[in-house]
Amino acid sequence: MQHVGSGDGTSLLFQLIKKYSAGSYSYTRLIRKPVEGTVNIWIEEAPQLENTHYTTDYDTGQVSFLEAPKLGVKVYASFEFDILARFDTDFLACSLEGCGNYGCQNIPVAEVKDS
Repeated sequence: MQHVGSGDGTSLLFQLIKKYSAGSYSYTRLIRKPVEGTVNIWIEEAPQLENTHYTTDYDTGQVSFLEAPKLGVKVYASFEFDILARFDTDFLACSLEGCGNYGCQNIPVAEVKDS
């Protein structure tokens, strides 16, 4: 479970995030493309039901509660997510490995960052 925020009694929208840590370094990634059907939300220890307690915008990664979480309660989420990426080369060196089968040793891919 990933802590994605705390209730203030009025906010309905929460952005899905993923936190990475290594020693004293930490990085927070905004999740823009959660995989549909994988988002699960908890308020403290209580599981919430999608389309009953909250909805998920799978194009933005925002969770919208039907009722604002109370002041100070922690909101947790688990989910899978996709990352926008592109091929990082203009040419792929592939070889014919069999009848109609091709193979490539390396396919460089680069993440497309938010602007």
